[in-house]
Amino acid sequence: MKKLFSFLAIMAVASLSFMSCEKANTDTDSAYFSEAEKAALKVLNGSFTYTLSVGDWSNTTTVTFLEQYNPPKKGTLDDGTEIRVHGKYRIVYDAGETFEKYYNLSNNADRIYSYFNLTGINSIQKKDFRVVDDNTIQIKEVKDVLWNTYKRK
Repeated sequence: MKKLFSFLAIMAVASLSFMSCEKANTDTDSAYFSEAEKAALKVLNGSFTYTLSVGDWSNTTTVTFLEQYNPPKKGTLDDGTEIRVHGKYRIVYDAGETFEKYYNLSNNADRIYSYFNLTGINSIQKKDFRVVDDNTIQIKEVKDVLWNTYKRK
């Protein structure tokens, strides 16, 4: 009987010694995001501003990324199609107009889609998007030629 208990104790110690104590990855999880999305989402935090100036006139727009979801939240289009939601941002125009919107990036992070709610989405704003560096993003209307360059505040 002593041999049985000794054997069980040795087996318990051996099995515990092979267990991993490594922490789970809490960074943007590769199971939910492409490499391009992960790289872009690392930059999308804090506030960015864009100023359009013509002569003495100027107009500043500020985009503040408020939240990121890991894993992404689920949104639902009005036809029932599910979409992945990466986060939420606030946009403030020079005249004081303020909107909060949810957003997601395309898999290769070259488009940003935004909408006002998470269910029954029937209006999606689609814009071309790119990260220039850790402090600069560019956004433009899909059919436009010129990019609006937003700098980190």
